[in-house]
Formats: sequence, C-alpha cells, structure tokens
Amino acid sequence: SPGLFAGNVTVASTLQLWGAEANAALALVTQGDFEFIGLVGIRYVDLRETLSISTVSSDILTNPSTVLSQSDSFNTRNQFYGAQIGGKVNWQGDRFTLDVTGKLAVGATHQSIDVQGYSTQTGPGGVNGTFPGGFFAQTSNMGHTSANQFSVIPSLEMKLYLILTANIRAFVGYDFMYWSNVVRPGGQIDRNINLSQSAIFGNGALSGPAFP
Repeated sequence: SPGLFAGNVTVASTLQLWGAEANAALALVTQGDFEFIGLVGIRYVDLRETLSISTVSSDILTNPSTVLSQSDSFNTRNQFYGAQIGGKVNWQGDRFTLDVTGKLAVGATHQSIDVQGYSTQTGPGGVNGTFPGGFFAQTSNMGHTSANQFSVIPSLEMKLYLILTANIRAFVGYDFMYWSNVVRPGGQIDRNINLSQSAIFGNGALSGPAFP
C-alpha cells in the first residue's frame, strides 16, 4: 500500500530427515556373478520441519508511526517405527558391479504439530501491547497436538559401480523413498481466518466459526 504502509515479510523454513535401521541378511541365491540376499529387520525414520512467517508493518499516516509486528510458527515432527522386509540383488562383472536393494517397512507414524503466534503493536493507530495470535496462527488453532497413523515406507536403492583399480571404484546411484501419512508445516496453514479473535484486527474474542 504505497503512501499508507511500509514494512517487510520474512519467511523461513527448515527440514531435517534422518533414520536408522537394523537388518538380518541371508544369502538366498548365489550363482556365479549373481547373488540375491533376503533382508528382515526394523526401521526408524524421523522428519522435523519448521515454517515461520514474520511481518513488520508501519502505518506511516500516524505520527509517530503505528508499528505492528506479527509472527507465526508451524512446526511438525513425524516419527516412524516399524518392521521391514526386503531383498538385495548383486551382480559383479569384470568392470562393473550393480547393487539393487528394495525394502518395505510397515508400522506407525507418531505425528506432532505445534502452532504458535503473537502480535505486538505500538503507536497511536490502535491497541498497544503484545497479544497471542499472529495472522495465520490464531487462538483457535494454536497449541500442540499429536496423533498416531498407520504408515508404509517403500524404498529402492540402485548403485552402478565402475571398477577402476583393485582398490578404487566409482559409482552412480539413485535412492527413492515414499512415506505415507506425514504432516507438513505448509499443510497446517488455513487461509480461511476469522479475525474477530485477534486483538489487533478484531475485539480479541472469537465470534462465529473457529477458523483457522
């Protein structure tokens, strides 16, 4: 709004994915340069993500300027616990080696969601102070929730090795993993907002539907 407001918006996100697994391996087929190994074990996968939106807006028509700062944070964590089965195929040639591993893990994902927000306003253009609720994070959706969901994690790992010397190999590879029933921070943002519950834009008390 040129001539009315000045300010900025900052959006930041983080993602951390890691896991661990333990498998028992049994050579089921060994024939010449070909080998097939069966796998059975347990798997843990952990995905943490954050999404924060911060805004500063100054009403330049007031003297001094009325400054509004708002912050929304959406944090999610998914923890998978399950059993898995799979197999690994290994082929060895004179110059090349191929490894292909496929696994399927079945278990439960513990989902955690944390939504927080606050607003701070100073100046003659409105109510002054720090209040709960930013813009997308309001009192109707703030807080911590958790749930457990059935999940599957199929994965595929492929590596093609080039034997350069007796002690040196170079390889190219591709890894694929799918994880069902995970919560993501962006999916927690509801753009349908009832601003009556905002102390800045409303009267600070929810009137009507509890959105977001």
